[in-house]
Amino acid sequence: MDFPLQIAFEGVKPSDELRVCVGDEVAQLGELADRIKLARVVLGRPQRRNHRADACRVHIQIEGLDGSDITITRDPAITGVEEDVHATIKDAFTSLRRRLEQLSERS
Repeated sequence: MDFPLQIAFEGVKPSDELRVCVGDEVAQLGELADRIKLARVVLGRPQRRNHRADACRVHIQIEGLDGSDITITRDPAITGVEEDVHATIKDAFTSLRRRLEQLSERS
């Protein structure tokens, strides 16, 4: 990973376990990461309160080397899918990989 990774926690207790989970997902981006200048990941409480205790909103913002921005958000309050935080992180990064692959194919 040759770009800065910023991880923020909003209403979620910061933990090394979650930092490692996000770091592992970033590492799996492989050569797609060559297009990234900066990555910000925010882990926060879902917008509505009636969710599992371990539910989490994941927001990823990527600044590309070409000046493009990619934003991915997974929020159980919006999607209606009740997942634990690890599954939500994985789902968000799966969407990010697809988006990066689409951009890579276009260039």
